[in-house]
Amino acid sequence: MEEATTNTETPANDNVVQFPVDKWAGPPQTLEETRKAIQDNQLNYVNSITIPYAQRLMMQMGQDGVPIHTQEFAADFAFVVEAMRSCLYRTINIDHPMQESVDKLVDSDEVDLVDIEDEYEDDDPVEY
Repeated sequence: MEEATTNTETPANDNVVQFPVDKWAGPPQTLEETRKAIQDNQLNYVNSITIPYAQRLMMQMGQDGVPIHTQEFAADFAFVVEAMRSCLYRTINIDHPMQESVDKLVDSDEVDLVDIEDEYEDDDPVEY
């Protein structure tokens, strides 16, 4: 007598689309929720562009002969990256811990971007 066998394998469901597990909360319902959503989007944007900016800067510095493979450079550059993030946060009116130090150290009334651009156009490349 033959034993009955049962098929425990499930049929192939490779054509079934799985619905998202996380539900979208929907659009903001209040002005405060809208402001919060905008701020979150701005923060996400700034955080997403900071590292690519830093990578391009570091790559350019390496191509210009700066010794970028030292612990000291890594520490200094991490500071620069965070300063860049702080600068970008300020452009979207979001506080960053470094902003207080910058405000104490730099008189923004005396900074002139035109002078900064002119100064760097006239400089010879720095040799290391």
